[in-house]
Amino acid sequence: MSDANTTRPNTATTNDGAWCVHSPNVDIYENDKELLLIADVPGAAADRVSVDLLDSILSISAEIPKADEYKESYRRQFKLSTPVDADKMTAELRAGELLIRLGKAESQRPKRIDVKAS
Repeated sequence: MSDANTTRPNTATTNDGAWCVHSPNVDIYENDKELLLIADVPGAAADRVSVDLLDSILSISAEIPKADEYKESYRRQFKLSTPVDADKMTAELRAGELLIRLGKAESQRPKRIDVKAS
């Protein structure tokens, strides 16, 4: 992958009653075929993670299960400037890291034209 970008979270968290919402660190990589986002979501379980794409807005959210009344969650949104193919999206949670692969739309992929000698 090339063009690595690291986005920094907000340093403050939002407290609303018994909720604390964090903005996770996300690394973004891009190559000719896809975008790869790696979000830090420690403590989140796969069944509590949601990744949604609506128009060109990618939304990530995750809830951290807690035994007490205090609840924590992660929330982050991105406006994608590159069109992606929704059928080529995958998400996987590994050891507190959420890996999201977004396949670029065919119209956005580089095309090679063969040059013939005459």
